[in-house]
Amino acid sequence: MPETVGIASISYYIPSEIITSEHIANSANLPVSVLTDKIGIKQKHIADHNEHPSEMGFKAALSAILRLMF
Repeated sequence: MPETVGIASISYYIPSEIITSEHIANSANLPVSVLTDKIGIKQKHIADHNEHPSEMGFKAALSAILRLMF
């Protein structure tokens, strides 16, 4: 019998810190409407300064594994 490969579970990780479109607009010297109306950004999740991509990937992978176990 041939072995098959597939996706058994998926998950994601979203950082808890949020930056608003107002803050981004002020930082870039843009009107807020450019971000909200033209681009569609109201807020954006951002990683903490000590939160690295590998750690975020690990958290997402762990969540996917735990979904299989319970």
